[in-house]
Amino acid sequence: NYPLPITNSLLPITMTTQFNAEVFQNQYLPQGTREVHAIMTVTASGDGVETAIKPSSGRMFGIICDVSGSMQNNKIQAAKAAIAKLVQMLPQDAYFFIVVGNQQGYLLCPAAQALSAKKQQAIEQLRSLNASGSTVISSWLTQAKQQFAKMPEAIKQALLLTDGQNDPSDEQRLEGVLQSCEGLFQCDCRGVGTDWKVSQLQQIATRLLGTTDIIPNASMLEADFQAILDRAMSKQVNNVAIRLWTPQGAKVQFCKQVSPEIVDLSDRATSVKAQVTDDPTGAWGGQQSRDYHFCIQVNPGNVGDEMLAGRASLISAIEGVETKIAEARILATWTDDEA
Repeated sequence: NYPLPITNSLLPITMTTQFNAEVFQNQYLPQGTREVHAIMTVTASGDGVETAIKPSSGRMFGIICDVSGSMQNNKIQAAKAAIAKLVQMLPQDAYFFIVVGNQQGYLLCPAAQALSAKKQQAIEQLRSLNASGSTVISSWLTQAKQQFAKMPEAIKQALLLTDGQNDPSDEQRLEGVLQSCEGLFQCDCRGVGTDWKVSQLQQIATRLLGTTDIIPNASMLEADFQAILDRAMSKQVNNVAIRLWTPQGAKVQFCKQVSPEIVDLSDRATSVKAQVTDDPTGAWGGQQSRDYHFCIQVNPGNVGDEMLAGRASLISAIEGVETKIAEARILATWTDDEA
């Protein structure tokens, strides 16, 4: 569990990421109204200026593959081929590992830098895989968590592939493992075929700030894996949170991401201090935009009253130092003007 060293001697050239936050709302409320709604659109983009920087704390990509009995024949062959291609596409400055699982999780390839020799070793290990046994996903995630813990400051992304349903006896343990994984890494989940249970993968992806999707045919694995890797490698800013301040007497009813995925962040909010909470959003980078819906209950005002109902900031913790990277205000004005 010791941190992995950054051994890449090249000085990388990278695009810096800029953030912009805008609030869209109808701030005008009838007298007596308590609920204030607002949509905040957050956009991340490269600024077009290339700058030489010191090597970052790194990026780690974890591959978690189902090798239970239901993956036999063409599914396991397609998965091995797609993972081999994925490994080949990894940039040399990234780290990776491979976990496979049935009723237990097995570390096929421990975390290592994606140098040519390590990639070739991983591909050789993949060739020996066979499918057998049942499905206990908590044991797979436990193995992945141990590998991700070796690079605590890195941008960490996992891809989990399965074609079956998790064992019902694993429900309680899976919940505990997911709780311990929250904030450590993000995970995109993919179900191949039609026998897997959507709600089970959605539970994992939602808790770990990832996506869930179906791959109807095993032949489509390679293209989907490449898209996931491209998104993961484009991320540059880690551990971004929405910090929401509300005035005394106000209460946050909910905070939800509503685009491009619908994710309720309310249950993940942590208290920073009185009237200030943080909601995690994961890692950002490249060209992307996300929308967040806030609902804040405030003390109702009289006609003509105005107030700052909330202030939403994007906060990133870089090497333990908090940095505010964008901010937007949520307003409320009470009026008797119907227009």
